[in-house]
Amino acid sequence: MNQWLNIYRAATYPLGIAADAIYGLAGSRLKDTAAWKQRMGDIHVQNRDAAHVDLWMHGASVGEILVVQAIAEKLLDIQPDARLAVSAFTPAGLQRAREIFSSNIPVFASPLDLPGPVCSATKAIKPKIYCCVETELWPNLLHCLHSRGTRLILANARISDRSFPSYRRLKFLFSPVLNMFQHICAVSEASMQRLVDMGADPERMEVTGNAKFEYLLNLPDELQAARMGQDLGLPEDRLVIVAGSIRGTEYKAVIEAMSALEARGRNRPFLVLAPRHIKRVDEIGQFLEQKRIKFTLFSDAMKHEKALNGLDCMIVDKMGQLFNLYGLCHMAFVGGSLEPFGGQNLMEPAAWGRPVVFGQNVANFQDAANALLNHGGGIMVKGTAELAQAMEKTIYQDKTADEAGRRARQALKAISGGAATLQAKRIASYL
Repeated sequence: MNQWLNIYRAATYPLGIAADAIYGLAGSRLKDTAAWKQRMGDIHVQNRDAAHVDLWMHGASVGEILVVQAIAEKLLDIQPDARLAVSAFTPAGLQRAREIFSSNIPVFASPLDLPGPVCSATKAIKPKIYCCVETELWPNLLHCLHSRGTRLILANARISDRSFPSYRRLKFLFSPVLNMFQHICAVSEASMQRLVDMGADPERMEVTGNAKFEYLLNLPDELQAARMGQDLGLPEDRLVIVAGSIRGTEYKAVIEAMSALEARGRNRPFLVLAPRHIKRVDEIGQFLEQKRIKFTLFSDAMKHEKALNGLDCMIVDKMGQLFNLYGLCHMAFVGGSLEPFGGQNLMEPAAWGRPVVFGQNVANFQDAANALLNHGGGIMVKGTAELAQAMEKTIYQDKTADEAGRRARQALKAISGGAATLQAKRIASYL
């Protein structure tokens, strides 16, 4: 074992003892006791057998679990008899995985990256292949799997501009970790080069594209979106803008841009504000009240407690609704991009054939941004004034909006490149 892995293992060993003691004292009072047992390495999943699987797939949170789903579906098309198990790190990711996967695919919380839990988990599961997605590089877990002869694959690997400096500073640790993988599928040339700079062997790598994009192509359901619109009572005669995954104070910029449109004599579109984090709902609501903008919450609208007629805005206060809401809009603004958060998934509204507006901070989705700009399906803006201009340019002319939306979907098709299928084939070759 590499000396730095030895040091990491030695440093985390006492944490494992402490975690075990804490769980022993407080375990019965934890909200999800089953998940905590699994995090401590006790893998028992709703009376389903998680042992001796062909493939253990792991994703951190909701976004990564969608990648796992995309690849797993293609893999099962290739090898229907493959035995899969799926783990997630965050509670939201675990919940999403439980909703997605059928009863014959065990879903469990990933073990904490401590020597005891990971060794117990890997001994219980005994996978032939372990496939983690994006940047789930847990040294103890990967070492334990590797030492047992499990083949390791890193799928949909990406390293953002923001995280790369930190990974590079820890090259001494991540270089031996990366070289445990038999195969690495990178989402882009840039991510591949960053992984090489971190110490990965370029002979074991290839650029496959982003599996999430191929998955998105077939995800829109027009009937489901239409039913949502009817349930919400969305006015059919109003233009709709969805501002999704809003972070920081971006909601203020969006609202000010809408007010600028009204000041120019335009009919005010109906605005759907979907914060990235639900805890921001009250803050946004208070700001709307200060601006005397009439609004309601998504949950209240779905209960028909407040009709949307006569209102100007709806705040989404429930997770998992944004994708279908994009299907109801005439233009989408994707947040996390006016402020330095690296952007969110620009291709979700593009999947519906909707024009996409976004800020300059899109390092996490640079390939998607480039594709949208190159195909004429997206507009990059610098601030509130340019956001208002983009809204005006896009939504008040039906032909402009329709053409931009068509080009946005073309961009998604161009960038998807069958990435999920290709990565599933690579995994299947090791089964």
